[in-house]
Amino acid sequence: MTVTRRSFLRTGLGAAALASIGGSAGASTPTAVAAPPALACVLLYLHGGASQFETFDPKPGRSTGGPTTAIDTRVPGLRFAAALPQLAARADRLTLLRTVTSKEGNHDRARYLMHTGHAPQGGVAHPSLGALVSALHPDAPLVGAVTIGPPVPGPGLLGPRHAALPIRDPGRPIRNLQAPAGVDARRSAARADMLATLQQQFAQGRAHELVDAHGEVMARARALAAAPDKRAFDLSSEPAGTRARYGDGRFGSGCLLARRLLDADVPFVEVGLGGWDTHEDGFSRTDALGRELDTGMSALLDDLAASGRLQQTLVVCMGDFGRTPVINGREGRDHHPQCANVVLAGAGLRAAVVGETDADGRNIAERPIAIESVFRTLAQCLGIDADEVRMAPSGRPITTFEPADPIAEILA
Repeated sequence: MTVTRRSFLRTGLGAAALASIGGSAGASTPTAVAAPPALACVLLYLHGGASQFETFDPKPGRSTGGPTTAIDTRVPGLRFAAALPQLAARADRLTLLRTVTSKEGNHDRARYLMHTGHAPQGGVAHPSLGALVSALHPDAPLVGAVTIGPPVPGPGLLGPRHAALPIRDPGRPIRNLQAPAGVDARRSAARADMLATLQQQFAQGRAHELVDAHGEVMARARALAAAPDKRAFDLSSEPAGTRARYGDGRFGSGCLLARRLLDADVPFVEVGLGGWDTHEDGFSRTDALGRELDTGMSALLDDLAASGRLQQTLVVCMGDFGRTPVINGREGRDHHPQCANVVLAGAGLRAAVVGETDADGRNIAERPIAIESVFRTLAQCLGIDADEVRMAPSGRPITTFEPADPIAEILA
């Protein structure tokens, strides 16, 4: 007998998720009990929008499924695309949201939405998830947030203090982290004092906010350069076997660097994997990308679990949007914000599958999940005040996240 997602959720790992609602279609939503917030967050961002058909919601044998084959996972009845064998073996650690839906089908707008929880609005720069986590940890010993890979939305209303440290290539040393040869601590301090004097003179008669912000960025840079734990940024000390386990590409190196930064108490790290905008030659491209994701994400989950950090770390994997059920004439899939997958792990979340698409993946058959609900859930996991109101420069009040119910089925 085939075990369906629905029967899984009513037995085994899924039983706890539905224990208080009885599994019936008309049952009430369970009440989420507040758990201690996670101490850190890793965002694995799939730039361009990963195809759900070629990752976590394959439809083999259907006209919409294309040549992608599916494999069994550790969870009975749950199948992933064949490019994800290691994640399939770890599916019992994962929380899969299969029906995340939005209206943003433009890459820039969708990327903004998936980093801030808000659609772009003129005159308002909403803080990214990384900046919000950074604000919760103002005394982080190195930095509050790091982004590894392509550029992403910044701190917005929270200002440069909570801007992430950007690293384009995790395999290369960070520029200017080491002082130039011949510049000792005394000379470095003298130079900093001279710069502060020049800043004070420049600030006279000018907007102090900008000058103060620049001074704060410089102070953060000097503190980072002097921090003993800055060696966390250097992957060269990692054994060859560990580096191979994470994979040879930038994404795998980024996941390894993320693990090292979490060990150094950096509260937020984002690792980007680009190339998912697969309008053409989509199946071979997504197969290669899926295997890169599979290797790096699985190694990260294993190391976090082995160190005991997974329970205190929220891992989020998501991208711009999903891809269309219809395969276009170039053997690719186009933009499809109506349905995308988001994968969560750690932070005490229940292992579950929430939401279901129909047999062809054309429509959401059960439990559409709004972006607002996703971010309300992330906020609860991380201890972010989702209802906090900040004032935009225009005087407009901005709530951290829009009103919505968190996804109660997965919360501890």
